Parts: sequence; C-alpha cells; structure tokens
Amino acid sequence: MRHWPIVALCLALLAVPALAQDGPRLSLAAAEAGKTLTLRLSELATAKAPLEIAKPPVAEPFGRIFNAKALLALPPVTAKDVPWLLEWLTATSSAYQQLLLFGSEPGAPQESVVAANLQRNEKEISVAMEFLLFIMPRTTGAASAFFETLPESERNSTVRQNGLARMRAGYMQTVSGAVTFIGGGPKPENARLVAAALRTTLGDWIQLSNAENRTELLTLLAQARNGNKDEKVQADLLAVSSALAAMK
Repeated sequence: MRHWPIVALCLALLAVPALAQDGPRLSLAAAEAGKTLTLRLSELATAKAPLEIAKPPVAEPFGRIFNAKALLALPPVTAKDVPWLLEWLTATSSAYQQLLLFGSEPGAPQESVVAANLQRNEKEISVAMEFLLFIMPRTTGAASAFFETLPESERNSTVRQNGLARMRAGYMQTVSGAVTFIGGGPKPENARLVAAALRTTLGDWIQLSNAENRTELLTLLAQARNGNKDEKVQADLLAVSSALAAMK
C-alpha cells in the first residue's frame, strides 16, 4: 500500500502557519504550567534537592512556559491580544523569579543563591531570558495598539499612563538584566543566544528607552564586550551599542 498522499498531507499540515487563536491556548498552557512549576519547586525545596531545570520534574513545565518557538510562530499582535499576552508574561515573569531565587530564605541575602542557580542552570536561564526578550515587545506592541483604540481622555488618564510606564520600565529592566548576564561571563553559546535576542529586538526596545536608560546600557554593554570575546557576541553587542550611541 502506498502512503505518499498521507505523508504529503501531514507535511502540508505541519507547514500551516500558527493561527491567532493559538495565542490564548499557548498562554493558558503557560499559566497552568506555572502552577505546576510552583508546586514542583516547593517539593524540591522540601526535599532539599538542588534545582536542575533540565531534568524532571521541572523540565516539562519549564518548556511549556518558555516556549519561544511557538511564540515566534504566531502572527503579528493586535490590540485584542493584550489579555493573553499579559497572562503569558505574568507566568513567565513569576517562573523566572522563582527559578532564580530557588532555595533563598526570607530576609537573607540572595546574591549567592542566585549565583548558584545560574551556575547550575545557565543554559536554561539563558533560554528563559531569551523568551522574555521576545515576549516583551509583543506585549508592549499590543498594549500600544490597544491604547490607540481608547478615547483620548481615557488614553491619557493617570491610571492608563502609569500602567504603560510600568510596562516599559519592566521591559528596560529586562534588557539591562540581559546585558548584565552577558557581562558575567556565561558560556559562549549562552551569551550568543541572549546577545542575538537583544539585537533582534533592538528596534522595539530602543524606542522605549530614555537618555538615562541609554547611558546605563552603554556602560553595561562596554563591560559585557570586555568580558566576552566571542566574535558573534561582540558583533551583536557592537551593533546594539552603535544604535544606542546614535540616539544620544
């Protein structure tokens, strides 16, 4: 029996672009995975086991939350996408913080705990950081589109403007955190991943930066370039630095 027509149909189906309704489905899956992750981390903490993101029981929910391949396959965002993007962003931000702070004690210094978690899980933290750099411009873009649908009085209200300002500030903190990570001397492949995401999304976040942001980032980028000699990383960071300097 010949199966070529069936194989061809399957290949065609695999090539179908992601649909807009996939966004809410993916964000819901991420939110549910976030709940699972919190539970699994609690179990690990109770057992006094180390955090190893690449292994069970953390790997599966981690993959559903930080699913960059699925996110990037989605169509361009619109104003209607704000709810599910915020849901997904909330899940990723919460998961990212939980992973970095795993094993920390309330009121105790966190630097050594974060450093240990980073050292043990550098590859996975890099993946999470890349995802945050990709979801932030989609979220701010959808939010800006949503603002344009509002009456001017509502668009300029203090509550709306403060909310937008907080979102933009969070985005810039994500960018500076990514540059700081590269400057910390990660493995070349992990530095490349994050540096490439910074450069890819440059056109989105540079428009949200202010003079203070740009001055801080230029300093951090210089430190990152001094601390990482990989040619690809150097090229990406130089492109970002040049774009920032041109806006001064």
